[in-house]
Amino acid sequence: MRPVPMPRRMLAATCALCALLVAAPARAALDFALQQVTDISALGFGGVGGLAWDPASGELWMTDAAGSFFAPGPGNSNRVARINPLTGAVSVDFDAAAANIFLGPDAVAFDTTAGELYLFSAFRDVVAGVTDTAGTPVRTLTIDPRAYAGAAFDASGSLWVVDREPLTFEPDFLRRLDPASGSLLGSLRITGASVNPNLSALAFDPLSGNAVAFDTDRQALLEIDPVTGAVLGETSVAAWFSDSGVPGGIAFDAGGGRLFLGSGLPLGHPSGIVSELLVLERMPSAVPLPGVGALVALLGGGLLARRRRS
Repeated sequence: MRPVPMPRRMLAATCALCALLVAAPARAALDFALQQVTDISALGFGGVGGLAWDPASGELWMTDAAGSFFAPGPGNSNRVARINPLTGAVSVDFDAAAANIFLGPDAVAFDTTAGELYLFSAFRDVVAGVTDTAGTPVRTLTIDPRAYAGAAFDASGSLWVVDREPLTFEPDFLRRLDPASGSLLGSLRITGASVNPNLSALAFDPLSGNAVAFDTDRQALLEIDPVTGAVLGETSVAAWFSDSGVPGGIAFDAGGGRLFLGSGLPLGHPSGIVSELLVLERMPSAVPLPGVGALVALLGGGLLARRRRS
């Protein structure tokens, strides 16, 4: 059988991707500048548990972390709100207890196609709640009793969670769940961090496709290859947070030009309940690149599709 020649366009694309693999730096840079700090203390949250971008409204979903391991505080537990990230104005506010989430909820992911919120507790709960945007329960997912500290949908519609065992030295994992049932579909061990991280939030960069998670202990963002689990880079954001702030929650807007980081002060802090939202703007010079695993997968997928058509 004669080999099928590669079309010139595909050959050029392949060469370009190979050049990226060779020329790309060891990390996919998160180059952002602080645009503003939004005071969200009026919400009365005991810290920010999770964030998720709502492209239809142009607002952020936010969960109260009063019952979580990572940002305990004296706020009203179980609450979920949607806010304007620039003004802090609240457009939706409901109690997640109706969705069988009573501790946190710590992690939140928003399915933009179905318009549904996925709510997870960090207390090794065996259920996750799914609600519509009004807080009406849609269904309950049966999940493994793990510490789900962050959740997000990637560009393909896959649901991912950060699995972190608090107060241990166990490695962190990214786990992919079935959005319909909650069953485990796959796991990625996170490797290559400079120290064992304590991850508490998750988002996917729309420009690179890389996963981005919070290391709460060091107040740093970790960029993670979603194919291999390798840490591509670490970016400190500690200088932007208030003293003693406990980070919780991370989200990109739909285009990836803005990054939102939540924070609150821990229980017993003399300042009382203080929660804030950092609004970061991506620098024009920043051109994030996919991880090596993602590029290899893209190359392989394109060649396989060509063979099938031939």
